[in-house]
Amino acid sequence: MYTARGIILKREDFREWDERVFLYTREFGKMSVVAKGTKRIEAKLRGNLDIFNFVDIIFVEGNNFFILTGIDTRERFQDIVKDPYIYGAAVSCARSIADIFEENLRDRNLFNFFRKTLKKLHECAQAEDPGLHAWLIQKKFQMTILENQGYSMNAEKILPDYTKKFSKNSLILLEMLRGAKHPSVRLSRRELWDIEKAFTDIFEYIFRYRFSSWIPII
Repeated sequence: MYTARGIILKREDFREWDERVFLYTREFGKMSVVAKGTKRIEAKLRGNLDIFNFVDIIFVEGNNFFILTGIDTRERFQDIVKDPYIYGAAVSCARSIADIFEENLRDRNLFNFFRKTLKKLHECAQAEDPGLHAWLIQKKFQMTILENQGYSMNAEKILPDYTKKFSKNSLILLEMLRGAKHPSVRLSRRELWDIEKAFTDIFEYIFRYRFSSWIPII
């Protein structure tokens, strides 16, 4: 029997009444477990398997997969689903971990940052412009993944053509996402699209992974 603390990334159908649940855990990194019978309305495990839930799980080894035997929700980020922009940003963050990272590669710093990212997305539902806040949080998360994998969000090194497209304000925003202090910066819709396209192309170029592009309405 094993235990782990993690965040639910996604669920997939698995056999007639079962589901395969993918999590990013503190103890094992990305992993998956089979939740037996959770397609049945009366299933005991069903109520704790919402995407983004921060959970404690108990599981055992099966013939080919780990089998989920117990789950307890520690935190629900319920406000994420109230806004389509926030939800889209959260799904993008979760799917990037699910699709890019191999299983059983533990990284507690990334785990803690992922949890903080979901918490920020949950809280930004109360912001004046939740869509813009969600987009910025998503860009910060994507930048962190690049740095985690040994890359810097430096267009000049990865895709040189982008240095010609980025405006001064776009470069300032990237510096701010890295933690640099600037009073404020105002970007046009065109500048936001340039940044979004750069991230999309860089992820596809490095990881062979393409996420859905979007920018907030400004």
